[in-house]
Amino acid sequence: MKTKLFISIVVLLFSQAITLSKAATPPPNPTQSDPNGNTAGGTSVLLNITPIDAFPDFRRDLGNTGFGFQALYANSGGSGNTAVGSQALWRNIGGNSNTAIGANTISLITAGSENTVLGAGAGSNLTSGSNNLYLSNLGVSSESATVRIGGSKQKRIFIAGIRGKKTGKGNAVPVMIDSKGQLGTINSSERFKKDIHDMTDASHRLLELRPGHLSLQGGK
Repeated sequence: MKTKLFISIVVLLFSQAITLSKAATPPPNPTQSDPNGNTAGGTSVLLNITPIDAFPDFRRDLGNTGFGFQALYANSGGSGNTAVGSQALWRNIGGNSNTAIGANTISLITAGSENTVLGAGAGSNLTSGSNNLYLSNLGVSSESATVRIGGSKQKRIFIAGIRGKKTGKGNAVPVMIDSKGQLGTINSSERFKKDIHDMTDASHRLLELRPGHLSLQGGK
């Protein structure tokens, strides 16, 4: 009888220890949504969203979703952003409708909108710009309305539905590609030039010109 009682006490104490251990280590930031539809999951996610002064429980930021360590960390005015991955859209402050999937995706941009990026580090070079589409590409510091697919590790590309297909219009033209991988239908005249650089301040003289209107004597 004493042995059974001892075993029962040991089992009870062990069960309580497990329960206390679980209670002592809750998730770092349980998923939650505020009244304006912002959803955060992870440590320091959406940490800086701004409350409306008269309504502390409501936010100026609407419909943002962040999952992962410091995703949308600096957001304090942007709405409709989706960031999944550690530090995704980390520095975004007022940009809207960005979608960033992957760790450190467009993590340096502060105010660009409607960018869509996919892949770890995609768009991590971008600091300003909107309407870009990046797939596993780091991007550049500033640009808009640009599509970039792949990076230095990709050596070949296969796209279905092109070879042997007729175009819908009869005005199709050949497509060319330059040394930077940009596609286009008009070749640049750069190959005929050298020492190309911006005019910087040299063009200010043009602004000093004073165009005028005149008529020739005798109506000629």
